[in-house]
Amino acid sequence: MFGGSILVRCPRSSFQLQRSTRNSRHQRRLKNSQSHLGIICDQRHYSQKSMEPEQDKELGKELAQVVPDLSEEAEGSEGWRFWKWRWIPTSNKILRNAEKALLDTTKLDVKQEMVQIAENEYINTITVGSGPPLVLMHGFGSGVGLWLCNLEELSRDFTVIAVDLPGFARSTRIPYNGKTPEQADDYFIDRFEKWRQIQELDDFTLLGHSFGGYVSAAYAIKYPDHLSHLILADPWGIPSVPQKDAKKPPLVYRTINSIATQWTPLAVIRAAGPYGGGLVTRFRGDLTNKYKELIPEGNHVLEYVYHCNAGEPTGEQAFLGTCHSLAYAAKPIVDRDLTPIKKSKMKVTLLYGDVIFNLKVQLEIITT
Repeated sequence: MFGGSILVRCPRSSFQLQRSTRNSRHQRRLKNSQSHLGIICDQRHYSQKSMEPEQDKELGKELAQVVPDLSEEAEGSEGWRFWKWRWIPTSNKILRNAEKALLDTTKLDVKQEMVQIAENEYINTITVGSGPPLVLMHGFGSGVGLWLCNLEELSRDFTVIAVDLPGFARSTRIPYNGKTPEQADDYFIDRFEKWRQIQELDDFTLLGHSFGGYVSAAYAIKYPDHLSHLILADPWGIPSVPQKDAKKPPLVYRTINSIATQWTPLAVIRAAGPYGGGLVTRFRGDLTNKYKELIPEGNHVLEYVYHCNAGEPTGEQAFLGTCHSLAYAAKPIVDRDLTPIKKSKMKVTLLYGDVIFNLKVQLEIITT
C-alpha cells in the first residue's frame, strides 16, 4: 500500500501518486501528497515492498487512532473503500451509532430494521406508534434520524414508518448507472415499491419532504393504487423550469456545467476528509437550534448529518439524474400526466412554510 505507488479512486476519477527516491524534491512531494490524503506515516516506514498496517505494528497503532474500523457492513467498490478508509473518517458502524443516539433522545419504543428488498440490497426502516400507517420519506442528504422532532406527535395517531431512501444514509448504496431522468426516478421509486410489497402495506399515507416529496409524487403517479393520502411537504421538483432558464446557454457555460456535474452536490464534504464535519457545522449550524429542545448538544445532529453524507454518493448520483439543475427537476411533476393520481382514491395535500425556495412559483401552480 505504501511501497511503489499510492492509488486513490474517487467515484469518477483516479489519482496516482508515484513514489520516487531519486532526489529529495520527489520525497518532499510524496510526503506532502500523503499529508493531504490524511495518511499518518514517517519516512522510516517506507520500504520497497507493499506494506499493510498490520505488517508494521508501529504504523498500525498510529493509523488506528485516526482511521475507523470499516470491517462491519462494508459497502461500495474496493476503490471507494480505499479512499474512505484513508481519508474520510466515517463508517456504517459510526453512522448506526449516530442514528441510535438521536432516536434514543425521543424516549419512544422505536423499532429499527434493515428490510431486504433484493440480494445485497436493504432499506433502513424505523417504526413507532400504532394506528393507520404513515410512511415518511426524507429529503436530500438526510435520513430517518432527522424526523425525531415529529415522531412523538405523529405516533400518537399513526403507525409511523420512516425509511432511508436508496443510496442515502444507512440504506444500501446501490450503484447508479442510469442515463435518463426516468431511470433516475426508477432508481428510487421501484425499490420503494419492492419495500412496500415486502412490508405488505396498502391504503397508507405517504409523506415526503423536499426531494422526498418529489420521489413521493413520482411514486404516486406510477403506483397510485396503494395510497390513501399523498402529503408533499415543501417538495422539490414540482414547478416547470422558467423559460429564461430553459434556453440553451452559451458553449462556455455548458462546458463549465459539464465539468461541475462530474462531482456530486456534497462531494466537497468527502473531499475535505476529516475537515468535512467542520463544513457541515459551518453551513448547517442552524440545525442545532431546530433540535435544541430534544438535544441540548446540537453537535450530535451535525455528526449524524455528516456521516449520512460521507459515504459513497450513489444516491446523490441518482439525484443528479433527476435534475435539470440543482434548482429544478428535469421532469417537473407539474408537467407530467397526473391522470393516475386524479383517477385514484388518494387525497393530495401540499404543505409549505413561510419562507421556502420557489414559494411564489409553486403557489401559482396550486391555485391554477
